[in-house]
Amino acid sequence: ILASALLDETAVFGSDGAALTGSKTYALSISSDGVASGFTDSQTDQSIVLTNNLGVIEGRVGATDGALAFTVSVNGSGDVTLTQMRAVEHTNTGSDDELSSGMTANVLTLTETIKDGDNDTEAKGVDLGSVVKFEDDGPSLTLALKGGAAVVVDETEGETAAGETDAAGGNLGSTTILASALLDETAVFGSDG
Repeated sequence: ILASALLDETAVFGSDGAALTGSKTYALSISSDGVASGFTDSQTDQSIVLTNNLGVIEGRVGATDGALAFTVSVNGSGDVTLTQMRAVEHTNTGSDDELSSGMTANVLTLTETIKDGDNDTEAKGVDLGSVVKFEDDGPSLTLALKGGAAVVVDETEGETAAGETDAAGGNLGSTTILASALLDETAVFGSDG
């Protein structure tokens, strides 16, 4: 997301004016290494924790050396990139199109530092984690009966339809049809698995 769409900022450099180079810089930080992000990995049900890898914040499954779930980075213009590698859990199981909550409050901070012409600096941070969210990817299913499929019992005592068993003196007959012979289905579980 572009910084212009993410941040409301007013930078005043004073009478010294902006520094010729490095007048605005941006950095990401976390409250502590291994802090819980507030997200849970959908494949393992483990908490996703945060670690800072040379300025790129990594969300990792279970521990700071766990599987990489997502990254958050910021460029020199303040534009933030969120890249997702693993699905996160969403709490509303009645919807497959929901937006997650943001991260736990104040675990991920975006800081902007400005510098004027004689190298005075001012820095302010915002809770970036509050706007880091993931859209759910639910399963999809198509289901139809196969052409010509039938589940048939012949109710005439002693007579049987194809595949039917007819126990003497008991019920009128019983049959089982395999789902593979009955149904045409396509099940896609999405990134949640």
